[in-house]
Amino acid sequence: MFLNYVKSKGYEPMLYANKRDITNRFQKSSFSCKFWLAHYTAETDYKGSFNMWQYTSSGSVPGISGRVDMNVAYFAYGTVAEPKHTHSFTTRVGERKEPTCTEDGSETLRCSCGETNTSVLKKTGHKFGEWKTEIVATETEDGLLKRVCEKCNSEETKKIDKLPGGNSNNGNEGGGTENEGGNQSGGEVVDPTTQIEPVDPAPEKPKGPVPTIPIPEGTGEIPNEGRYKRNNSCNRTN
Repeated sequence: MFLNYVKSKGYEPMLYANKRDITNRFQKSSFSCKFWLAHYTAETDYKGSFNMWQYTSSGSVPGISGRVDMNVAYFAYGTVAEPKHTHSFTTRVGERKEPTCTEDGSETLRCSCGETNTSVLKKTGHKFGEWKTEIVATETEDGLLKRVCEKCNSEETKKIDKLPGGNSNNGNEGGGTENEGGNQSGGEVVDPTTQIEPVDPAPEKPKGPVPTIPIPEGTGEIPNEGRYKRNNSCNRTN
């Protein structure tokens, strides 16, 4: 490699590339020498580190005719040792990615020496408001609560159990209860061991038309032979 050959002859090599090539064609981490970035702009958004920045090709220098490349070197030339340096990352590079409730953000800052540092901005988490009733719970239907994040409008919901006192007889009407035998009672539980005396059935009414009994003239009385007599099958007399 040419850079290694230069170094072997006692010189300090430096890799020169524009932003497009160093981003898409070269793997900067594979080079151990200094890097000279060519990016013609008032403020470069290249996020990697570099040791020299060529910021324009349209500069001017007294005594030189025509356009001149202008550079900023972040190191000292000559045999004098570079002064000890403590990084101070203050200049933002590119756009700051703001963190959200669920995703981290990032920010890249550059030191005056050209080194850059990218820091992770931790996600903020949701900031939910108060719970509000969306659906009111009834005796037959569950209700619903909802709250909304004040920053990203994400929603969170939870169920409200239905109210007590709903229909507990599994859909049977009449409000009665079901005993162990499966029979319905009108609100009163019947002890199955209790002996219940049978009730005599109501007497049957005579079927058919009631016969008309003629009354003899002048008497106004119904003859005895015209009366119905009690029999054993009916408790009713006419």
